[in-house]
Amino acid sequence: MDREATLKKQNGALYKQIKERLEQEIRDRRWKPGESIPTEPELMELYQVSRTTIRQAVSLLEQEGLLERHQGRGTFVCRPKMLESLANLRGFAEEVARKGYHPSSKVMDWGIKDTLFFEKGKLNLDKNDQILLVERIRFMDEVPVAVERTCWPEDIGAIFQKYDLNVINFYEILEKNGIYLKKSREIIGAVNASIYEAELLGVEYGMALLEMSRTTTDVNGRVIEYARTRYRSDYYNYEIELNR
Repeated sequence: MDREATLKKQNGALYKQIKERLEQEIRDRRWKPGESIPTEPELMELYQVSRTTIRQAVSLLEQEGLLERHQGRGTFVCRPKMLESLANLRGFAEEVARKGYHPSSKVMDWGIKDTLFFEKGKLNLDKNDQILLVERIRFMDEVPVAVERTCWPEDIGAIFQKYDLNVINFYEILEKNGIYLKKSREIIGAVNASIYEAELLGVEYGMALLEMSRTTTDVNGRVIEYARTRYRSDYYNYEIELNR
């Protein structure tokens, strides 16, 4: 009896065993998201099994969304994809952590501005008021997935400036300072990545991005945030539940 037949007899369906071993390699990040896994002949050599067994195992992982096959290019580890619910008011870091991924940020620009008149209008501020602008790249498991641009009234900005803007969770800091959010209004659309955004996100110029504009109000009815975030569409989806 050959090795493959022996393993099958001892442990049940062999392709399920190989599927579990491949899955563990993916979980251990031997092959990272977006990278190709070894070819069929290489996997056959590695695990000492037939082509049929490899194909069955890989097919199962495709069905589970861990692998994706590209004709003529090979089989690749799927990138994690966020599905954010519009039913709850959460920040990026909260949503990403809730889904089991690691959120992080990198500040590209920040400062007190007095010329952003459109943003002042969104915040219901006077033209002579000042606002805090923070532009950050948002990461999910170290992959850049969004370019975020948030604007806050100057007094709120003064609170945030006490913290490291690279790691700050805005909503968490607001609550620690007795400022509680009540609701937000969001507008979602599609835009094409500019050269600057493409470079920051590691995508091609002109790639379709998912744009979310958010205006957030606190429990006293004051508008305290205007944000515009552009997400990589290959990493981010929105979900909303409708009832009738």
